[in-house]
Amino acid sequence: MEHHAVTLAVMNHIHGEMKYVEYILFRCLVSLISVIPFRLLYVISDGCSFLMHYIFRYRIKIVSGNLKKAFPWKSRDEIKKIAGKFYKNLCDVALESIKGYSLSPEQIQKRYRHLNIEVANRYYEKGQTIIIAMTHYCNWEWGAQIARNVYKHNPVAFYKPMSNK
Repeated sequence: MEHHAVTLAVMNHIHGEMKYVEYILFRCLVSLISVIPFRLLYVISDGCSFLMHYIFRYRIKIVSGNLKKAFPWKSRDEIKKIAGKFYKNLCDVALESIKGYSLSPEQIQKRYRHLNIEVANRYYEKGQTIIIAMTHYCNWEWGAQIARNVYKHNPVAFYKPMSNK
């Protein structure tokens, strides 16, 4: 029993150190991406897209299967083209999200627009609360990032943590 407790303590310590290493690597990635201009970022994204689609074949069966279910009338070639666009978008959004950590609200607002802000703000003036639903479209994270700068209401976000199972 005592040996098990020591082993568990060591494993927890190693897990904590690994999380710290992941954090440091992520911060380095954010720092690197923050200095890369957007044009170069999208060139890098194209390379990542190629690697994920054709070399690592990241979730290729799931992507193809989902596209076939969503578009049963599309030909095999059309599904392949859509899959290619999916991987391009996935990499663009991932790198944009990371770059978003280093952008000011003003920089984000040049690239992301909230529509009908005045409608939401009218409710604020009346003392009413509102719910705004955002979809996973393009880089919606930027919209959440700058919501506090755009709306008069104090935004609160709800989300479900992701799992890779």
